[in-house]
Amino acid sequence: MDVAFLIDRTPSLSVGDLELEKGFVAELVGALNVSPDATHVGIIMFDKEGEVIADFKDESLYSKEALYELIERIPNFRRKPTRTDIALMTANNWLFTPEGGDRPKFPNALIILTDGKTNPVSKPSFEIIPLLKVSLRND
Repeated sequence: MDVAFLIDRTPSLSVGDLELEKGFVAELVGALNVSPDATHVGIIMFDKEGEVIADFKDESLYSKEALYELIERIPNFRRKPTRTDIALMTANNWLFTPEGGDRPKFPNALIILTDGKTNPVSKPSFEIIPLLKVSLRND
């Protein structure tokens, strides 16, 4: 499976909330079968931009221990605004592509962690969801 985590890092969440998000992602990683031939993990931190900090093709992240270390090193800085649409499009346009290491024979999953308050200028979800359905489908 290829699993993408989209993590909100905006000021609408406290630093403590960001730490909780990171801890939750680490717990989920602990439940996955991470290895070169099994689950690959991608992580996008988002605010006004989507920053890919781990993609599916990064062989150095094919172990739980490496992912735990990466998650622990995620800085706690936060900035405005919350652009959930940008995060979803970054996943669609980078992670779930051959360049991002997406594997066509493996199922895809996307988990987004946010307080749910996207910026008013964000594209509506009805424009983005159809694109993601194509990327996330099982071929």
